Amino acid sequence: MVALVGRDAELLQLRGLISRSGARIVSLSGTGGVGKSALLVELMATESRQANVWTVDLSEAPPASRLLDEVARALGVPAEAARSGAERTIPRALASLMGGGARVLAVDHADACTVDASLLELLRLCSELTLIVASTLPLSAPAERIALQSLAVPPVGAPLAEILRSPAVRLFTDRAGQADPQFALDDATAASVAEICRQLGGLPLAIELAAARARLLPPRELVRRLAEDSSSGMALDILSPRATAGVVGIRAALAANRAMLTTSQDALLLALSRFRGPFPLEAAARVSGQRLLETLDDLDVLVELRLVEPMHEEPGELIFRMLPMVRAFGREVSADSDAVEARRLAYLRELVHEAAEAASSASASPATDHARALRSDVADALRSEAAADLNAAAEFATDSAAVIGDFAEGSTVGAVLDRIIASGTVDHLERRQQAAVWLWAANSLARSPEGSAQRELVDERLRRGIELVDDASWPFLGLQARLIAVSSIGTTADPTIAARAAEEGVQIAQSVGAQAWLARFEVWGGIIAYSRGGIDDAAALAISGMQRGKRIGDAHAIAGATGLLRTLPAGSHDPGVPVPSLEQALDLARVAHDLTVETFLLAVLSWEAILTGRPAEAARWCLERLALSTRRGWTILMSLSLLHAALIAAMLSDEPFAARILGVVQADQDRLDRSMTPATEQFFRGILDRLRAGLGEETFLRLLAEGSTVSMVDAANQATTWLSAKVASTAPQPAEAAPTITPREREVLALLAAGLRNKEIGSRLSVSAKTVMHHSVAIYRKLGVRGRTEATAFAIRHGLVDAP
Repeated sequence: MVALVGRDAELLQLRGLISRSGARIVSLSGTGGVGKSALLVELMATESRQANVWTVDLSEAPPASRLLDEVARALGVPAEAARSGAERTIPRALASLMGGGARVLAVDHADACTVDASLLELLRLCSELTLIVASTLPLSAPAERIALQSLAVPPVGAPLAEILRSPAVRLFTDRAGQADPQFALDDATAASVAEICRQLGGLPLAIELAAARARLLPPRELVRRLAEDSSSGMALDILSPRATAGVVGIRAALAANRAMLTTSQDALLLALSRFRGPFPLEAAARVSGQRLLETLDDLDVLVELRLVEPMHEEPGELIFRMLPMVRAFGREVSADSDAVEARRLAYLRELVHEAAEAASSASASPATDHARALRSDVADALRSEAAADLNAAAEFATDSAAVIGDFAEGSTVGAVLDRIIASGTVDHLERRQQAAVWLWAANSLARSPEGSAQRELVDERLRRGIELVDDASWPFLGLQARLIAVSSIGTTADPTIAARAAEEGVQIAQSVGAQAWLARFEVWGGIIAYSRGGIDDAAALAISGMQRGKRIGDAHAIAGATGLLRTLPAGSHDPGVPVPSLEQALDLARVAHDLTVETFLLAVLSWEAILTGRPAEAARWCLERLALSTRRGWTILMSLSLLHAALIAAMLSDEPFAARILGVVQADQDRLDRSMTPATEQFFRGILDRLRAGLGEETFLRLLAEGSTVSMVDAANQATTWLSAKVASTAPQPAEAAPTITPREREVLALLAAGLRNKEIGSRLSVSAKTVMHHSVAIYRKLGVRGRTEATAFAIRHGLVDAP
C-alpha cells in the first residue's frame, strides 16, 4: 500500500475521535484532490485489525438522495427495506446487517446526499458505532469536524532545510522516488520541487500526479510546463492519470468541485479563468458582469472550495488568484468566452488609461494598484492588440509603460514600443503620442539588460522625445519626460543632462503648481548634486523635497529624500531637521509602490550594515533587494546587489564565493564604477586586496575568471541561495504566539462560524459587504487558513469562538 505522507496530525486526530472521545459522527471535509479518500483508506487499514469496520463509496449516488438510503443500497440491504414509507426500517436493517459489534462506518464521496433523523436512529441502535462522512463541504448535521487543508508549501526563497520539512515537498519526493528510484532531492532540485508544490497549491492529488512524471521530466522542466499558458491545458495534461494507474485525474477532482456551484458561481469561475494572473475584486465584478455584492458572495464560495485564493501578500487590497491548473480547467470547460474576453480587454484598457493619467499628475489612484496587480493580463492584452494593429496599440503601450514599466512585464511593453519604432508606425502618430512612444521606449531600454551597451540609443530616444514635447500644452508629459531623463542617469552616465532635466522639471512643476512633482524633482536634484560632489546642495534640495513631501503627504518624496539624507556624510545638514529612519522610509516606499526608491533604500540599508560590521543584517537587506530586482526583471540593478553579496561573503570568510561573484560583477565594470561613491570604491579596493592575500594571486585570478563566464541572472540565483542560507542560519527563531485577532475581526469570525454570508454579516455589524471580505481575508492571513471552514475549525479548536 502507498504510504500516506503529510497527514500525520489528521490521522492521529481521527483515531483519537474514534478510540478516546467516543465521537458518534465525524465530518471529514475538504476540496476534491485534498486527500480525504486516502486518509480514510489509511484509517480503515489500521482500524480494521481491531474493530468491525464498514466502508461505503457513494460517488455514484444520485443528487439529493438520502444518505442512509444510499448506504443501505451500497451494503445490499434487502430492497423491501428501502421502499417508500419504510424509512424507519432502514436503520434497523442496517443495524441488523452490521451487528452490535460494528464500530466504524466510513462513508466516502457523500456530496450528493442529504442527511435526516434516520442517521440518529442508526446511532441509537448501534451504540458503539462511529459514523465518518467524507464530503467536499462539512456535514450539516451536528458532528465533530475535521477540515482537510492542502499541504503546507515552502515560501519563496526558503533554504534547503525548510524545503525538506515541507509536507508538500515530502509527498512529492516520496512519489517521485516511486516513479524513478534515481530521483533525489538536493540543492539542485529542491527549489524547483518547492516551486512545483507552490504552483499546485499544495493539493495532494496534483502533487502525486506531477511527481509521477519524475522519470520523464526533471523538476525544472516540470516547473516550466506547469507555468505554461493556461489556455493550452498543459498543466492539466501533466496532471492526467495516465502515468499513475488507478488514480483519478485532476480534471475529475476539479469537476467535482465545480458540481458544488450554483449557476452564478459557476459563471464567475469561468469568467475569472480568463485572467492570466492575480486580479482585484473590482476586476472580478467587471469581467463577470455581476454586481459587486453578488461577486462578493460568489467569490466567497470559490475561496471556500479552493478554486480561488486570496493573496495575503496584499493585505491593503482584495487581490485574488487562480492556480494554473484551475485556470486551465476553467478555460477548457468554458463554452463561450467571447463576451467575457471582450469585457476583460475593454476593462484593462480603461483601467490602465486611468492609472496612467494618475501617474502623469503624480497622484494616487486605486486604478494604479489594480492595474499593477493585473500586470500579467495587461502585458497579455497588449501583445494581442499589437499583433492585430500596431497603430491602435500605441496609446495602450505608452499607458502601460507608465504604470507597469518597472515590473518584469515592462519588457513586453518595451518590445511593443520597439516594434512601433522599427516599423515606422511612430511616424504616423499624432505628435503627443509620438513623443510618448520615444520617451517610454528610452525608459524601457535604459532599464533593460542591454541598456548600458546601448547608451547612445537611449540618449537619442530621450532627445527625440523631449524635442517633440510641448511643455506649455502638455506639462505633465513634460514632467514625465524629465523624470525619465533623470532616472536614466545610471545608464546614460551623463550627470549634466540629468541635472538640466531636474532643473527643467522643477520649473515646469512650479508653473502648473504640481507640488508632488516639485518635491520629487527637488529630491532627484539632490541625488544628482551628490553624485557630482555637491554635498551642501544635495542636503538643501533633499530637505526641501522632504519637507514639501510631508506637507502634501507624498510618500515618494519623503522616502527618496530620507534615503539621500541618510547617505550624506555626518554633519552635512542641520541635525535639528527630523529625518525618518531608513526602515520608516522603506515602509513609505512600499506603501507608495515606488520600486525605484525601494531598491535604492535596500541598497543603502545593506551598505550601512556592511560598513558597521553586521554581515548577517546586510545579507537580509541584500537578499530582499536581489529578490525584488529579479522579480522586476531588472538586471540593471543586480550589479550593486552582487557587489554587496561579494563583500558580505568576504566578511564571512567565504573567499572563493566572494571572488567568483566579483568576477561576474567586474564583467559589468563600467556600470559598477558609475554606481560607486569614493567611500564605496575605497572599501571595494580593500576587499580585493584582502581576497588576494587570503587566496593567493593565482587562485584569486582563476576564480575571477570563472565568475566572468557566469550570466548576471545565474549569478543572482546563486547569490540568492547563498544569502538565504546565511539569513536562515542567523535569524532568531520566533516564539510561537497566538494570532492577533482584533475585536472587530473576532466579531466577523464568530458570524462566519455561524454560517452567515457577507451581506448578512455586514448588516449585523453596520459595515459594507466589501469591508466584511477585507476582514475575512485578514483573518485567513492571520490564522494561516484558506477559507471560512478552515477558519471556523481553527477558531473553535483554539477557543476564539464558541462551538455551535
